[in-house]
Amino acid sequence: MPKSELETLMRNWDTKDTSVLAENYEIYCIEVWFPSLLIAALRDKSMQDAGSWLLKYHLDDGAYLDNKQSKAIIKALNTLQSWPSRLHILQCLAKLQVQAEDKTSVWKFLRSNLSRENKFIRAWSYHGIFELACRFEEYRKDATAMLTMAERDESASIKARIRQIRKDRRAVWL
Repeated sequence: MPKSELETLMRNWDTKDTSVLAENYEIYCIEVWFPSLLIAALRDKSMQDAGSWLLKYHLDDGAYLDNKQSKAIIKALNTLQSWPSRLHILQCLAKLQVQAEDKTSVWKFLRSNLSRENKFIRAWSYHGIFELACRFEEYRKDATAMLTMAERDESASIKARIRQIRKDRRAVWL
């Protein structure tokens, strides 16, 4: 199957019918160029929502991204314009390989999302802060303070996400 067909599908996706994406995932996921196309789609506003949805679906299906692919996604973080594309990538963060040289840019991205109106974005940003603090000990003090403050000040849906974080077996440092 040619790459251009999937690009056209992603550009024309109505942002609602995910069954179309899931069906096409089954067709294209075996292609060697598939992960690279999804990562490139993150930098193209017309394909961001579909590309990020497919990337999350791919990772949830057990796919693995190498350091280079993870780095490319991290470099694209600040190009994500829609809340769905941000949400999908935030939900993928645990499956990305964040290297020491990229941790500051990821931390800034996560913190910048805490001031957004969308509760899903904020909730998953707190989750990302936890994930980053699990990997890089120097963020644990700030992460603990942010999560504690969020438990006090944020909406019920965000508090629910933080309760899930606290149940994580890696949360012994919280």
